[in-house]
Amino acid sequence: MTYKFSIVALMFSPMVMATDIQPPQLKVGDRWEMHRVDGYDHSKELWHWTYQVDKIDNGMVFYSGKNNHGDYKAKSTIQLNWISKNKLTAGQDIKVLQWPLSENKSYPYEYTTENYTGTAQVKVIEMTKVDVPAGTFDALKIHITGFWENNSSGRIAHGVWTRDIWYSPIVKNIIKSEYKDFNTKGLSFNWTTEELVSYTPAN
Repeated sequence: MTYKFSIVALMFSPMVMATDIQPPQLKVGDRWEMHRVDGYDHSKELWHWTYQVDKIDNGMVFYSGKNNHGDYKAKSTIQLNWISKNKLTAGQDIKVLQWPLSENKSYPYEYTTENYTGTAQVKVIEMTKVDVPAGTFDALKIHITGFWENNSSGRIAHGVWTRDIWYSPIVKNIIKSEYKDFNTKGLSFNWTTEELVSYTPAN
């Protein structure tokens, strides 16, 4: 059964405490539907995708799904950290989520792009209620900051990026992610938001 949670139903559910949240217990058949929209115009959908747990083996989670380009495969660790497909770091897990998660926890993680290798800083903020197309959820907000660099045009450009993510223990996944990047003058370029459209737990 696919769930789109109502605000009324969740008003009477207890707030999930953010103390010592452990990794999700994923099951084969868990399925999520997401979309990405333009941060400047939320009516403009940029990407739409689904993914479902097919197998859990030796600490890894294997998914299949569909996106705008068709069928695809992906994998993460059981800690819900995605395995990189970047040609420079292929096969490595990106340690964005370092469990257990609790309010005010902070830590770094390493990341690599085609033009930059650096360290992002993660700060766990607080448990809050979040509205997404799938409904209203208690979710733990996590703020991430890092640096970007691009020399593809022959001139080096650089700046700061931020990503706010909201993790829902009930959905066992990130239900919202908001990305922005800025130049050295603080002007924002890219702004996108990813949101949960629906969630179908395993039978």
